Amino acid sequence: MLDAVEALMPTACPQGRLHVERFTAGTRAGAALSAPFEAELRRSGRVVRVPADQSLLSALQDIDPSLDFSCENGVCGSCETRVLGGVPDHRDHVLRPDERDRHDVIYPCVSRVRGSRIVLDV
Repeated sequence: MLDAVEALMPTACPQGRLHVERFTAGTRAGAALSAPFEAELRRSGRVVRVPADQSLLSALQDIDPSLDFSCENGVCGSCETRVLGGVPDHRDHVLRPDERDRHDVIYPCVSRVRGSRIVLDV
């Protein structure tokens, strides 16, 4: 039901604001499609290879275990990471539908990359 209301908001109430709280992750279109990619960690200069079956967050934690995270389901937003280059494939439930074209942030617990590389402020 929440997905249906969210989908209708842009046309039914374009100036309105909907606040939704999720306690478990839902599914996003395309979420089953995952391809490997590289993540450049700008501050450290390292490049991390993220396989199709591993989350970006997990790959980042292999390098820096101190990264913030909580739910690992894309609902809390605690793992928000700044993007410096590349295009995120937002699979989270944090961003509103009108924010899904943002290129400045990614939630690495569930989101992936459109293309083969992303540059992160990590």
